[in-house]
Amino acid sequence: MKEERVLDPESQVEYVVPAYSTPDETLDRARRIAQGRLGLVYMASFSTRYLPPLEDEGGGAVPISDGLRERLNRWFDYGREQPDSFAEDPGYVIWEMLGDELYEKVVAELWSSAVVVRP
Repeated sequence: MKEERVLDPESQVEYVVPAYSTPDETLDRARRIAQGRLGLVYMASFSTRYLPPLEDEGGGAVPISDGLRERLNRWFDYGREQPDSFAEDPGYVIWEMLGDELYEKVVAELWSSAVVVRP
């Protein structure tokens, strides 16, 4: 998926985000990520679809099952469609699905892939 740098004219924050069909949609998605509305659920969905596998402590890949990927994607779709009624702590949803150890690895990978750069 193509990524795009987007400057939010209101906050003057530049985001690196997946590109959507129009600049307005891309900026809207960047703002939602920044506001934490879709938060970890969005980034987990993006990560499980597009990022390389995480590595465990021994250097081996940590697989993300198709079932987990499907659940994360459903949560992403729900968050996109129902942002106002979305869970207040989406991180808890991800933690519940992954467990402590994998959650920490996923969070580290997700935040490193969601770059926010101030000018």
